[in-house]
Amino acid sequence: IKFKKERVILSDVLPFEIPVTFSNRHFYDFLVTNGIEMKEDSIAWHKDDPFLEAIVKLLFGFPVNKGTTNRVIKLNGNLTTIPFSYKIAHKENDYRELTIIHPRNQLAVIQFYEKYKELIIYYCNMSPFSIRKPHKVAKSTNYNDRLHLQNLAFDHEHETIEEIDKEYKNLKTYFAYKNYSNVHKFYESYKYHRAEKKYNRLYKFDISKCFDSIYSHSICWALSNKDIVKSKIRSSNNTFGGKFDSLMQAANYGETHGIIIGPEFSRIFAEIILQN
Repeated sequence: IKFKKERVILSDVLPFEIPVTFSNRHFYDFLVTNGIEMKEDSIAWHKDDPFLEAIVKLLFGFPVNKGTTNRVIKLNGNLTTIPFSYKIAHKENDYRELTIIHPRNQLAVIQFYEKYKELIIYYCNMSPFSIRKPHKVAKSTNYNDRLHLQNLAFDHEHETIEEIDKEYKNLKTYFAYKNYSNVHKFYESYKYHRAEKKYNRLYKFDISKCFDSIYSHSICWALSNKDIVKSKIRSSNNTFGGKFDSLMQAANYGETHGIIIGPEFSRIFAEIILQN
């Protein structure tokens, strides 16, 4: 399987809890087939076709009758969109609101991952306490040999997150994760069982409405000195943290209080802040 940056939209931009009838698979095929990508401040594609141009404009939210040149749509910084939100059952008499971001912002996430994947990995590996974090870009080639069968994940067909010491028959996520893909795997691990025998008490705490409470600008504070960021706000907008902040705001209709819930890139955003 050739490594394609577009696979971000197969794994990292949609919530896990989506209807079985909904998928980004054909959207992925459409982008790859027509070479549609975001380049700096524009959306570009390969084929000179007026029908394709009309579809691209319709899909990414631009007037169809507006003229373009050289198979390019200039964005002029216009990335702010209204995401689609829906509710799923969470607890008894309680619901959780999940979000699917606009196709325009999904394209922006592809560009962001491609440009900053090494920095994402670096900043997600600062804390020794985190048990679920991106550790490397998931490899896109497996060899069907004895070693592959030994390393094949037990639940490879249904698992949604790649772990660094396992192999999978299909691409799961853009990054391979360390140490556990899900908290239930931590509870089933030798490390947890050993701690259970060693200690008499377990202390658990939870951040109430975590994603709803995150102030998006705080990612810059987490990665840099807060006082410096506040005194150099304009300069901080051009840093990795500033770009990630802008990406999250644009996907959430310009909101700075709270981040969208569901997609993997939101978990990465929170992970970077909480590691600090």
